[in-house]
Amino acid sequence: MRLVVANLLGLSLLVWGTAAGGAEPSPFALRDPHEGSRSKLTPKQERQLEEGMAALRTNDLEKASKRFRSGASSAKDPAPFQLGALYVQLVAGRHDEAAAELEKLLQKDPEYIAALEVRADLLALRESWFEALDAYRALSLRLPSDPRLKSRIAEMKRGVSLQRQAEARQALEAHELDGARRAALALVALEPQAPEGYKILSQTAEESGNPEDAYVWAERAHALDPGDREWAVTVAELAMKSGRFADAVSLYDGLSAGDPMFADLAEEARLEFKIQNLPERARRAALSVRLTRSQLAVLCWWFVPEVQDALVPNPPEVAIDVVDRTDRPELVRAISLGLLAVSRESHRANPEAPVSRLEFCAVVRMIAAFVGQGRILPPCLRGDAAGAAPLVECGILSDATSRSVGGKEAVGAIERAARAGREGGPR
Repeated sequence: MRLVVANLLGLSLLVWGTAAGGAEPSPFALRDPHEGSRSKLTPKQERQLEEGMAALRTNDLEKASKRFRSGASSAKDPAPFQLGALYVQLVAGRHDEAAAELEKLLQKDPEYIAALEVRADLLALRESWFEALDAYRALSLRLPSDPRLKSRIAEMKRGVSLQRQAEARQALEAHELDGARRAALALVALEPQAPEGYKILSQTAEESGNPEDAYVWAERAHALDPGDREWAVTVAELAMKSGRFADAVSLYDGLSAGDPMFADLAEEARLEFKIQNLPERARRAALSVRLTRSQLAVLCWWFVPEVQDALVPNPPEVAIDVVDRTDRPELVRAISLGLLAVSRESHRANPEAPVSRLEFCAVVRMIAAFVGQGRILPPCLRGDAAGAAPLVECGILSDATSRSVGGKEAVGAIERAARAGREGGPR
């Protein structure tokens, strides 16, 4: 038995060829030629038609051809026998001859079901997927329960889908975004429950500089195929780009279950989500490139609940440059708890002065000790530790060479130090 595999844009369709000496399945339905025909046959002609089809099924093409020719010579309307003879041409591989005869048949009877199916099968064999799909769909309206038509429609959809995907990918590579979008929309219209069209729409939107739309389409594709981890990574990245940090947290948390490397990205997304929902003053502090002393006080207030809730042990030291500021409550609390020092000579806290990395390290250790309330702290956070290096080594601080500190880096370090203080124990 000889199996021929036709490859269409990466899709393998099984097409059975015909070998001499034995009957094999065909890419053609070879439906009963009388089905859908207007011809009225006598009992003798019915037998001739049946004998011809039986010979065809055993690949006895000579006998089949004789039966069909004999029946056509005596029938008032020879269409079924002509179609039978056409079947012989198809099985013999003479497709062009068969196609010419087929058009003559359909000119006489455009509603001839068996002949219409041959036309659809020829279109499919020639990889005219769009036309074949339309032809099979039209037939299925007349034969809604026919299993072969349902199967062929599904096959043609796959062919059209892959062709549309190829068109869209080529357009994307050429940066022809309108063409890519049209092909993707056609793909979605064809298979609304398949993710491929939505993926291409997402990529097109991202190429167009529209991360919001890119995320919406990407999330739709992900919902249709949640098991695609590679695409889940893409969706998470787009969630970050479009400011949907809560969605990014959920996605990265799910990915981290199978790969711990995503845990850090989940933490980053979680931090961005917190920053996104801060009051304006705290958000500006968290997003600052170069953190000031007043901004450090604001971050300690908002990211360490113990700082905000603490009872001040003693009256705060007077700082004349703090009195009239809008962030006075945060500054006064930080000064009262010893997180920020006030100059004894000038009585100033210098709230707009940038925080040095060394000063920040000291504040981080004070936060851990304050939150820890006597618990044993990791060595890098204990009072006898100094400098940034130990904080880098135990993961509290990032390995940066800058002498100043950025807002996001500060938030991460403050949260990690406070967490270490609450949990206690060696790190």
